[in-house]
Amino acid sequence: RRCLPAPSRALRPQTSDAAGPADGRLDQPSGCRESLGAPVNSDEGLAEYYELAETVDGKFKDGQVNQDHLRTLDGAGIAPLAEFLRIAHPDFYVEENVSRNYSQAWAFVHFLRNSTRENRDSFAGLFRRLTEGVSARVAAHETFGEQELDALEAQFFAYLDGLDK
Repeated sequence: RRCLPAPSRALRPQTSDAAGPADGRLDQPSGCRESLGAPVNSDEGLAEYYELAETVDGKFKDGQVNQDHLRTLDGAGIAPLAEFLRIAHPDFYVEENVSRNYSQAWAFVHFLRNSTRENRDSFAGLFRRLTEGVSARVAAHETFGEQELDALEAQFFAYLDGLDK
């Protein structure tokens, strides 16, 4: 996997809650779930993650590998986690990066839900804090801000490389 050498304009850290529309952005889907408080990468990542879930012998089965998303990431590269975890909600939908953003969101959720117990616990902790009414920014910082992102990113890349096989 290759990491993008520098973040694009879509990956700049959010500096204001009042970010308005800008040229090059796709319209956000109707019924946008930003108001629920989930970080956009987790929100859209979960939607993509569960899109392929199925019932097998009466049991719910999730965690399927989305080969289309893996191909997108192979071609477009992966944004650095330090930038991706801070992506502003409207910037997620910038047309030039939206496909990669959806693919990376799916991949990061897949990684957190299926790699290690520690990562599953981090993911569960993120959503526990959100249900307690903590803002998305604070919950994400509490969950990922204290971790060594370089190490988490290396685990993430190695996990994705293993999915290719």
